[in-house]
Amino acid sequence: MYTETEWQSLRAQVQKRRTLLLCVCGAVAALSIVALILRNQMVSAALMLASVCGFIFFYDLTVRPLSSYAKLLDKLLHGRTHEDTVTYDRTDDDVSMVDGVRCHAVYGTTGDEAGHRYEHVFYLDAEKPKPDCRPGEEITFVCHEKMIGSWRRTEA
Repeated sequence: MYTETEWQSLRAQVQKRRTLLLCVCGAVAALSIVALILRNQMVSAALMLASVCGFIFFYDLTVRPLSSYAKLLDKLLHGRTHEDTVTYDRTDDDVSMVDGVRCHAVYGTTGDEAGHRYEHVFYLDAEKPKPDCRPGEEITFVCHEKMIGSWRRTEA
């Protein structure tokens, strides 16, 4: 589901956005220092406040979502993954935020020798297609923690 080129593209985009944001906020902060040198403390304080508040606002708005998604891809492509085989139950239509990434909850169950059933919750990126499975099918998820990197139907 995820590719190395997709991850590299995201990293480059995050770096561009960070650089642009730092340049703009740095320029406003530099104007604040110039105003301070010219002994205009009110303008200097206003520019510094605008620089800091602008950085926090635009970082959260433009950089953080991409950065979170890039971290998810890095974990799924290069991190420690494991396989979980479950009986598929359902996929929620509701979107929730998990580690800064929009996800759908995917539910599956497993059982033990004693006949106990255990429900498991996995998270699938909301930008990726949902599994086209029927409830009761055996599915194997390749996951990092609870985030699904890929899935396949289990061969009987």
